[in-house]
Amino acid sequence: MSKIRLLGNMNNNNFSMLRYFRALGVDCQLYLYKDECIGSFSHFHPSQDTFNYEDFRPFITRIPVSRHPISLLPAFLRIPIDIFLYISHILGNSSRPYIWKNSDFSCLNELFSSNAIVVGSGLAPAISWLNGFKLTAFYPYSTGVEYLLANPEVKRHSRNPILFLVYLYVSHLQAKGIKSAGLVLNAEMGITESVLNSLGVRTCHLPIPMYFREDPPTFSVGDQLDEVIRIVERSQFSILHFSRLHWVQPIGISSRVWQQESKNNMLFFEAFSGFVKSRSVCNVRLVVLSYGKDVDATRRFLIEQDIEKYVTMLPVQPRKIIGLLLQKCSISVGEFSSVDQTIFGGTTWEALANGCPIIQSCPFQPDSFYESFGFPLPPLISASSVIEISESLFRCYDQPDLTIQLGISSRRWFDTYNGFSLAESWLEALIRQLGVEQAGLLRDYQ
Repeated sequence: MSKIRLLGNMNNNNFSMLRYFRALGVDCQLYLYKDECIGSFSHFHPSQDTFNYEDFRPFITRIPVSRHPISLLPAFLRIPIDIFLYISHILGNSSRPYIWKNSDFSCLNELFSSNAIVVGSGLAPAISWLNGFKLTAFYPYSTGVEYLLANPEVKRHSRNPILFLVYLYVSHLQAKGIKSAGLVLNAEMGITESVLNSLGVRTCHLPIPMYFREDPPTFSVGDQLDEVIRIVERSQFSILHFSRLHWVQPIGISSRVWQQESKNNMLFFEAFSGFVKSRSVCNVRLVVLSYGKDVDATRRFLIEQDIEKYVTMLPVQPRKIIGLLLQKCSISVGEFSSVDQTIFGGTTWEALANGCPIIQSCPFQPDSFYESFGFPLPPLISASSVIEISESLFRCYDQPDLTIQLGISSRRWFDTYNGFSLAESWLEALIRQLGVEQAGLLRDYQ
């Protein structure tokens, strides 16, 4: 029988799919790159996404392949660059071990065996193509398609001529790998869809089933978090901001490029400042995760506005903990992207799944969303300016019963159109791609 093999685990997307597919009766395995889910990205390790990690450990394998673009260079180029990066790492007095960018690609022979259905994102298309393999299915997780020159993050590297040449080479491999993939699934109907269309790629419009809800544990999750939960429960109105703090425009980056990647978090913090100053006697608590490059800038803003007394800053938290906080808070806050037709990130699905109303931008019209995906827009609190966010905060605070009802509607929407329903749509898309003969290889799923 065929196995679905998930290559890479950016944002724990594939670990979420592993759990859905196995629950639906499909033999599924997850393969981690040697340099992902470690160090500053350890919160993306599968153990950080579930309280039941031991149940899934047998289905997870770490392979000796680097996900870094430099790993795809010929050895005579990769080795000196790797040594240079290692020396820079040592001189920088980093406490983290250096991960060499070399790869043993021979492990891919078994991974891409004849009965394997390989699904990947990130650099998976380029890695596959370089080694003579083709992905069964590819899905992009970032705006503009990761590791193509249309991607905003890659454009930022263009200021460095060496990095630009590296990414130019990797972009070529990535494009070849994506075009060779049997199926491309995409939910970014703006920039990303345009990039894929420019490659001559037809896409299946499906969001990623990137969040798997679990029942809360019966044990304590830690003194610090227990105290935060007690503070939230004692508050009249509580807000969780758990989107990446990414809003201060770097020097040398044009506003046009920056707006393709900025989360525009400052819109919310400005609105929150006005809200608490207008409701100075209210018992409000804002919990902010210290996640992203602009944590310090956010702290400075809170102090300058003299509103830090309303705020609890938490370290980066695993997603299993974020789910508990969402179940306790009155509302949550996502991101405020200004890029048209950009599908919601993981924060949206996490909030909806846990029944927590979420304020964020919504770059879709209801009709166009339904036309693209075949199901209605989720019940978001749509706001894209300081004024609209302020109005949303006042409305949620002044009408607690309606806010509670919105949370119930959010969870009901997720269970109807996302979660297992969406995972089944992915399996059906894979079966259509495989054809009649091979589809029987997924016979346990019917």
